[in-house]
Amino acid sequence: MKTIAILVCLLLLAACTPNGPEISSPIASAVEPLPTATHMPTPTPVPTCLEGVPVYPDAVTAERDPAELVSFIEQMAMNSGVADGDLAIYTADATCSEVFGYYREYAPVGDWHKALDVYSSFAGGLIVWEQDGMSVQMLAAPEEDRVLILLRCGLVE
Repeated sequence: MKTIAILVCLLLLAACTPNGPEISSPIASAVEPLPTATHMPTPTPVPTCLEGVPVYPDAVTAERDPAELVSFIEQMAMNSGVADGDLAIYTADATCSEVFGYYREYAPVGDWHKALDVYSSFAGGLIVWEQDGMSVQMLAAPEEDRVLILLRCGLVE
C-alpha cells in the first residue's frame, strides 16, 4: 500500500513540474490567458468640462459630501441654468476677495464670456461663464479661516 501511495505522489509531482508532461485539451487551447497587471489596458481618461478651468493656486481638494453644500449648489444651478454637471470642491488659505480677483483675471480656457459676477466681501459670491450652451461656475464662500471654492460645469437647460 505504501508503494502505491509513493508511486501516486511521484506521478503527481512529475505532472506539476515545469518539465513534466504537457496536457492538452481543446478547452485549454481555446481560452486565451488573462492579461497580467503589467499588461492591463489603460483606461481612457473621461473628459470633463472642468478641464480648462483653472484651480486657485494652493487650493486643496476638500473631501466634502455635496449634500452638505446643497444650498450653494442650488444657488449655482439657479443662477446658471445648470441642474446637473461636474463638481469640484476645494478650500484655500485665502480671502474671498483674493479668490475673486484670481478668477476675474484667469477665466476658463476658451471663448467663454462672463454672464454673471456677483460678489460681497461678507458672503462671497458667484461668477458664471457661458459658451455654446455650456456653463462654468465658480462659487467662493468664507468658511472659518479658509475659503470654500466650488467649481461646476454642465449643459444649460
